[in-house]
Amino acid sequence: MDHQDWKPVILHNPKKKPIVEKNKVVKTNLNSNSMMDVNMKKIEDNEDMKVEYVSKSVSKQIQQARLEQKMTQQDLANRLCVKKNIINELESGKMLKNNKFISKVKSVLNIKKSI
Repeated sequence: MDHQDWKPVILHNPKKKPIVEKNKVVKTNLNSNSMMDVNMKKIEDNEDMKVEYVSKSVSKQIQQARLEQKMTQQDLANRLCVKKNIINELESGKMLKNNKFISKVKSVLNIKKSI
């Protein structure tokens, strides 16, 4: 049995990662020398970062085009291969701005105007 390796394998838990909530950073117990702490300081320094949501005019335009074609949100979601709640968030203006997805929705609905 010389060919077998009988050394025990020890698995370690990875370091705890910070829990990131919406617009908040919760620190964990890490050494001050770690890269995570440096990155969290950078995030805290850049607090003036703004999140862009889909504008009300675009969401209303998409909703009107969908209704003109007598489509439900579920029909549009099926054509785009996404869930219905994504279309709902898009039309209500709660979705983060994603120009690629918006242009895909507009092409399915045959909307010619720019974003």
